[in-house]
Amino acid sequence: MEVGFVANELATLDASGADVIACGLFEDERPMRGLAAVADFRLAGRLSAFLRRGELTGVMGEAFLFPPRPRVAAEKLVVFGWGPATDLDEAACERAIRRIVIALVGLGAKRTVLELPGRARGLCDPEQAASLLFRVTEEHAADLSVLLVEDEPGRKRFALRFEEEKKRARRVL
Repeated sequence: MEVGFVANELATLDASGADVIACGLFEDERPMRGLAAVADFRLAGRLSAFLRRGELTGVMGEAFLFPPRPRVAAEKLVVFGWGPATDLDEAACERAIRRIVIALVGLGAKRTVLELPGRARGLCDPEQAASLLFRVTEEHAADLSVLLVEDEPGRKRFALRFEEEKKRARRVL
C-alpha cells in the first residue's frame, strides 16, 4: 500500500491525479464536513440535494457512487455512510474502513483521495486510523495507492504509526 497526503482543498482534488475520491458523512451531522463538504461545493450542492431527497443518508454501511465529471477530474466519487458520529468508536471505525477498502478494491481504484472516518472532526486519532487502515489493507491484500486528507500534525502522526505497523508486519513474517 502506498500512502501520501493532501490538504482538504479544491485545488488538491484537481491536482491529485486520483481516479476515485472517497469520503464519508455521519447520518446525524448536517451540514456535511470534511472532504464531502468540499466535494459538495465543487459539485454545486448535488450531494446536498441527494441528502434532502433521502437518496444519501450517512447510515453505517452505505456507499453512494456518483460520477463527478466534469466538475471534478476523478472518474468516481464514493460517499460512505459512517452512522451516527456519537457511535464512532474503534470497532465502528474499523467496520467503516473495511467497507471503504473492499469498495475501492472492487472499483479497481488506482489512485484514491481518501478521508478516513471521523478524521475531519478528530473523532479518530491519526495513530488509530493508521493502525486500522494498515490492518484492513493487509487482511484484504489490498494494493492501494491513497492520498489521505490530513492536516500537517495528523500527517506526521499517521506516517510514523504507519511505518511502525509496516516494520512490525515484516518482523512477524
